[in-house]
Amino acid sequence: MRRSRQAFCLSAVALAVAGVGLSGSAEVVAVGAEFCHGHEATIVGTPGADIDGTDGPDVIVTNGAFVTDAGDGDDLICVTGGTRKEDADVYADAGDDVIDTSASGAGSARVDLGTGDDTYLGGPGPDRVFAADSELSPRGQGSDTVTTAGGDDWVVTGGVPGDRDHDAIDLGSGDDEVGLEGPGDPALPIQGGSGSDEIEFGRSTMRRAWAIDNAAGQATYAGEPVLTWSGMESFELTPWGGWVAPSFVGGDGPEKVFSVVPLTSVDLGGGDDRIAFHLHTKRLVDHATYDGGAGTDSFILNAGAGDQARRVDLDLVGGSLLFRPADEAVRARIGEFERYRLSAWRLDVAGTAAPEHVLWIGCRGVVAGGPGDDILEAIAPADVECGYLGDDAEAVARGGPGDDTLVGEYMPDILIGGPGTDYANGRRNHDRCVAETVVRC
Repeated sequence: MRRSRQAFCLSAVALAVAGVGLSGSAEVVAVGAEFCHGHEATIVGTPGADIDGTDGPDVIVTNGAFVTDAGDGDDLICVTGGTRKEDADVYADAGDDVIDTSASGAGSARVDLGTGDDTYLGGPGPDRVFAADSELSPRGQGSDTVTTAGGDDWVVTGGVPGDRDHDAIDLGSGDDEVGLEGPGDPALPIQGGSGSDEIEFGRSTMRRAWAIDNAAGQATYAGEPVLTWSGMESFELTPWGGWVAPSFVGGDGPEKVFSVVPLTSVDLGGGDDRIAFHLHTKRLVDHATYDGGAGTDSFILNAGAGDQARRVDLDLVGGSLLFRPADEAVRARIGEFERYRLSAWRLDVAGTAAPEHVLWIGCRGVVAGGPGDDILEAIAPADVECGYLGDDAEAVARGGPGDDTLVGEYMPDILIGGPGTDYANGRRNHDRCVAETVVRC
């Protein structure tokens, strides 16, 4: 039960360039000079070749082999040799296997643990570990122990609805990512370690209304834990197929949340946080709440490229957001964000007395700051119904009271400063600018 070699991006062309045929195999050692965890090797690889194990228990030292197919059986595999220009690929297949890449010299180790209760020991370089594959083994792939150590690592884990996975994962140092394909075991926390680490909630993880709480290090359903973790800073919500809108609570540190589905509520807590919605779905959530909390926080709302959303109306004074990606419009309560990135065919923003930074894409509407020292910055022309390079655009950026910075883009911009010492930069095209300092208008 192995993942295809194409999934590891290993091509026959690449091997041919290296002067190695796909049929190259390692010899079986009669008198062992190589050892793996104190056990004499039964198979020692050849640099640049492939290894084909047996269906019994093997002791394999890869010695720079490109691809190791261990076969079934309880195998012991030490990944050694190699250079930073090549990767070491291992298919452990069925059995309770031990794979150790701590002595590997390859650019990265890419390992499919297969079925069975396996143990993986990573090294200082980047590891790519498949501890679960719901396509190949829909009932789970065993209870694995994965320790990736240093490097920027990626681990896939998780079971299927009704059948949890029971993997123990420690990502160690580095900027690491866990791809969660389904429910895990809340008694076995995913340990992020040092570095900036991320959980991706993919596949079937959003079939129920999970409450994701990074302050508590857990996700719950109906008050019961369904997943636990520690040391995570980023969260990516990208489920496949059916989903139910979750909620998110942040902790005291900086966090990043990226979601392709709407959330019922967001409370980011302390730290300099960012929530980014890229909503390509017709299913929306009405009366959601978005709270940035303490710190300098960012709110990003996008329904596709440029002005694919028909209308966004952000009233920061009243703390309200209207979002209309197509025919249906939803409303939300919003507050405690300092930086916004918004795109819509019609975009209207009303700022507060606090300094705010708005990055915007729009064809019609008014982006208006409040009495604070604001930055209102157009970042791209609208995509459609705005003429060539936005020639038919009529959007206005209005600073209001305060010392504001107004920045245009490709389209003919209208940048109006108001009371205060303002700066306007049209950047391109023929712009109308009213400010104390005017550049390229």
